[in-house]
Amino acid sequence: MPDERALRRFEADLEAFANRLDVGVGVVTQRVALQVFTGVVQKTPVDTGRAKSNWGINVGAPSPPPSHAMTEEESKSRRKAGNKANAASEDAKALAYASAELGSVDGSDAVHITNNLPYIQALNDGHSDQAPKGFVEDTVAEVAQVIQEIITE
Repeated sequence: MPDERALRRFEADLEAFANRLDVGVGVVTQRVALQVFTGVVQKTPVDTGRAKSNWGINVGAPSPPPSHAMTEEESKSRRKAGNKANAASEDAKALAYASAELGSVDGSDAVHITNNLPYIQALNDGHSDQAPKGFVEDTVAEVAQVIQEIITE
């Protein structure tokens, strides 16, 4: 996951980005957080959908698993029945949840994007052939690159 120095640079870039666009830091924070959240959800590999459904977003502190998160029992049941997850459906649930959570962002608090599953790090480390190694870092880097390009224009 990104180191502390990279996160501080990302925060500074967000502020510069907001100033460049002449909008509030809160609005930029909401939009960037939603873009990062969307990216990690969409890039999370899918078997039963449990990993996708466990992405959470919270203002001020890491979040517990979201209310729409699939339980271990639901995942086992889906696997036993041979039912693959509908990735688009899982994405839509996660994004609706994130949009609602980000409504209170004013730019003064940190936004935490978390996944509480014990195997999410293994997935991000390349355990699944469905997603590249480092999909979380890749998403943050992609969003940071877009911000940097806009700032330097």
